[in-house]
Amino acid sequence: MRGFWYIIESVLAGVVIIGFLTVLGRTYITLPEPIDLSVMGYETLKSLDDQGLLRSYVVDKNYTGLNSLVAVGSYNHSIKICNYSGTCVGPTPDASNIWIAVYLIAGSDSYDPHEVRLFLW
Repeated sequence: MRGFWYIIESVLAGVVIIGFLTVLGRTYITLPEPIDLSVMGYETLKSLDDQGLLRSYVVDKNYTGLNSLVAVGSYNHSIKICNYSGTCVGPTPDASNIWIAVYLIAGSDSYDPHEVRLFLW
């Protein structure tokens, strides 16, 4: 009978230790969130639109001025502005592993949709 209680005691001790390590590991060991550059680029363009800066540059097709406003961490970037018919102004980067964030915006006085493409690499 004495061996039975030792087995029960060791099983309970194992359950307590495993439970403690599970709770401890879940709170202190967290993996960093992966960075999604497309979402980061979209949020950058949306914040410029919320500030009222994006529309005037897009309507004037001033991609260099808009490119100077964009700051996305340590990533290289370029802007391309396209209208509804597919005519685009701005350079397309010649790099590998390019992420593209697309933001659609209407004209200032009339419905003249434009697509802003933010290339990140």
